[in-house]
Amino acid sequence: RGVSRENEEIFVMFDRHHAVWPANLPHTLALPQTSLYTNLEISARRYPDRPAIVYYDTPLTYAELDRAAAGIAAGLRERGIQPGDKVALLVPNVPEFTIAYFGILYAGAVVIPINVLAAAPEVAYFLEDSKARLLVAHALFEAAAREGCAAAGVPCARINVRMNIGPLAVRMSSKVIGSVGDTRCSAHQCSPVTGCGLQHRLLQGP
Repeated sequence: RGVSRENEEIFVMFDRHHAVWPANLPHTLALPQTSLYTNLEISARRYPDRPAIVYYDTPLTYAELDRAAAGIAAGLRERGIQPGDKVALLVPNVPEFTIAYFGILYAGAVVIPINVLAAAPEVAYFLEDSKARLLVAHALFEAAAREGCAAAGVPCARINVRMNIGPLAVRMSSKVIGSVGDTRCSAHQCSPVTGCGLQHRLLQGP
């Protein structure tokens, strides 16, 4: 059977690459069979003080990211999220996305990312279609999130991360659902003491 012109070009390109490939460099890379959240856990242990995220000029270390994600996971579990449940995420490309993403994975749940440009009816459709049990949204998109959640009958939560203003604290609505780092929390407030330079709140909508 003949070879198409497109495949011939691929073969020629491969031969050229093979001719200049360093002799001591393998052609394939063996990767360990791990999960995304396991990779973060390992990185937090091996490189706790290295930056995992640099948001403008503010770094978030692997240890801080790991603790923040663990706090989110604890809050999700307290809200009844079980392994295998689906949690939708309506967050732009900011630190909150990574923290919430890994927090959902730490809880054993499935992340359902939703485009932040989605209108409320679209948000409702995605929630219903995915059978999500909770939507975590950035404050900038809270209006569409709340309206979409109301239409779909799904609880809505708001996540905010502020950098370099205090210790790490995780809250949902007025009830504390988890705390990480050096904080003192009650059922209605979180009084910061010295901490890791990140304040993180997961707030339930009405």
